Amino acid sequence: MNHLLIFFICLLLTASCAVAQPPATGPVADPLEALEAPTLYYPQAYDQADIDSFIHAGGTRLDYKTAQGNQTAWLITPARNAKVERLWVVCGGNGVLALEMARFCNQTGLKSDAFVLVDYPGYGCCEGHPSPQSIRENVKASVLAAGKKVEIDPEKNPELVCGFGHSLGCAAALMAVEEFHLKSAVLCSPFTSTHEMAELRTGLAKDAPFAHQFDNRLGLKELEKNGGTCWIIHGADDRIIPVSMSKTLAEEFKKVVKLTVIPDAGHNDIFYAAKKEIADAMTAARKGKSDRPASNVQLPTSK
Repeated sequence: MNHLLIFFICLLLTASCAVAQPPATGPVADPLEALEAPTLYYPQAYDQADIDSFIHAGGTRLDYKTAQGNQTAWLITPARNAKVERLWVVCGGNGVLALEMARFCNQTGLKSDAFVLVDYPGYGCCEGHPSPQSIRENVKASVLAAGKKVEIDPEKNPELVCGFGHSLGCAAALMAVEEFHLKSAVLCSPFTSTHEMAELRTGLAKDAPFAHQFDNRLGLKELEKNGGTCWIIHGADDRIIPVSMSKTLAEEFKKVVKLTVIPDAGHNDIFYAAKKEIADAMTAARKGKSDRPASNVQLPTSK
């Protein structure tokens, strides 16, 4: 009976969270995971031309291994070998390859910062299958590999590392916060938890036995413990992850979250609709300054 309920959950989530990419098709041992994984992850491979273009533009390929096999992340560093002031951990959504975030990173205007673009297992050049644990392993290994390249030790100097995530990538970025005790993160369109997403879409109780569990409160609790700040930017018209979830996080973590709601913005157009707000948040995050209002109210932006 539980598996039948999960099946209908997956159908509904697939309809509400559909993206252009085909779902994952690799074998999964657990039947529950076999039903969940196609609704959460949309892995795809790179065209060699995209890799060549990134390398030709000065990017660096970072190869490493985890329990899932051979993995790859990508590093953007400042021009002319300038000293790196901050390292950003950049995590995209469930249908996005890491290199698709390169243009965004290059347009941030943060010319003294480096960006490590994290691919999840099964995505791009990475072997294996995505799951909360395997994504965490990739995030941790990617940050360590990038830190070595840019001479920033994330374990000794967590204040020099910032997280950035969109959609599912918010959960991945917050994993970096947990692993390295970071103090700054910028999140676009986060959910509260995958359990609550399922409850919202289907009415099923939050304690349903999901195999793939993401809960963004854990990373925010770590930020709170570290005296850190999370800048959240969410579209008011997001039909995939409702803005109410960001408002819930802002209400539960008043001392941590600075929320900006973007009128008329949806889920995937948030990078364009909130270009200035994202740039301002990243500038503040790298300085460790929140400028939070005492009331922590939502801050709508006029266009």
